[in-house]
Amino acid sequence: MFGIFATKYRRASEAKADSSNVIRKKWLGYLLFVPIAAALVYLSKDFRLDIFFPIKQVRVVDSANHVDPKVVKTTVLPDVESGFFRLNIKDLQMRLEQLPWVAGVAVMREWPDKVIINIDEYKPIARWNKQALVTLDGTVFSLQGTNKMPAHLPLLSGPDTQAQEIVSRFVAMDRMLAPLHRHIEALEVSDRLAWRIMLDNALLVNLGEASPLQRLNVFIGAYPQLIAESERQPDYIDMRYDHGMAVHWKN
Repeated sequence: MFGIFATKYRRASEAKADSSNVIRKKWLGYLLFVPIAAALVYLSKDFRLDIFFPIKQVRVVDSANHVDPKVVKTTVLPDVESGFFRLNIKDLQMRLEQLPWVAGVAVMREWPDKVIINIDEYKPIARWNKQALVTLDGTVFSLQGTNKMPAHLPLLSGPDTQAQEIVSRFVAMDRMLAPLHRHIEALEVSDRLAWRIMLDNALLVNLGEASPLQRLNVFIGAYPQLIAESERQPDYIDMRYDHGMAVHWKN
């Protein structure tokens, strides 16, 4: 009877010893893996990944045609030479976003050797203060010293802090003038927020500070009769009156 218990005890002890050996081997494996992994990481700093994993193709997807491909190539080249894994995407995006016309950039790796660059360009609706451009949402951006300012765009002038409001009213005013077959060539807002517009027939309309949209609406209602009753054309109309307007005629 005691022999049976002794056998069971020895078997249990042997099983426990085997389990302890397995655990020790696992921990030994972990202890060996950590320094080896650390050494590989350290050595990889000097390992020429660019040789074994080069970038062989760069595809640029451009939403418009203003960004100079040569400038993009010059900007991208140093990063491409660093190889597929060492490409600093964030740094490349930041430098590309500093180029003229660029509104946003997305850079993506595509295994095994391709980089895709998506470039979104600003879409201006007008020139701004003669030195910049402005988009429909009122974003003002500079072409950074280039002399390729689009001369065909209307000219808006005013405080930078009012850019969004000025653009919004410019769009509304230009739409209001459509029945007259006229468009705004230039719009100026002073520091005191006084509004003046120059139409595409060189007519200057002074709308003043108060209620420029309402005053423009009065002008639109009176303009057809005004030009029909005279052989001459007006070159300046002052709408800053509660009950009427002042007209200056050409010649």
